[in-house]
Amino acid sequence: NPKANTWPHQRILVANFRGLDRPSDLLLKAGDTYVGLTDQLEVLWTYQYELEDDSRFPPKFPAVGDMNGDGRDEVYGGYFLLAPNGAPLWTLEKATYMDSVAIHVWDSKYARAIGSGTPQVMGLDLNPILDLGEKIVPHGQELRVADFSATSPGPEMAIRNQGHTAHLIVVANNGKILQAFNLNEVP
Repeated sequence: NPKANTWPHQRILVANFRGLDRPSDLLLKAGDTYVGLTDQLEVLWTYQYELEDDSRFPPKFPAVGDMNGDGRDEVYGGYFLLAPNGAPLWTLEKATYMDSVAIHVWDSKYARAIGSGTPQVMGLDLNPILDLGEKIVPHGQELRVADFSATSPGPEMAIRNQGHTAHLIVVANNGKILQAFNLNEVP
């Protein structure tokens, strides 16, 4: 019986759980339940996230990506990382407001799990690679990862760090805040 606050967040993402030549699998997120499917809609695995409390529900969009270079995708749901077979690699409920997540190359040739809550950047284990802390990001929203700055090596993250406000920071992969500014207000 799903919690009311997780039920509206349904998603379908293309993934490569089986290590095929091209991604042909699907990740279905229905509330707090995640299902790995083949291209023939055969169930590969099912994972249900058990909420710690109502403030710690997973992000609206989970992220999929190959984090260890084996050709198969992991799933990052903010408070957990799933192996390509759906087994949890880790769970961690340190941060509230895990609004958005990404799997992206960050500090090495391998991709990392990057979340709008704290810790911000995680690998395949529970050792944080970058943790900005709740003083800098008390309520992260709208996380994006890309090469935003030509003067900073590697990708950076842009994040609305003060919740539903127009304040945004751009952070280098070494943790240095490169820019902090306000966006135009929107209705």
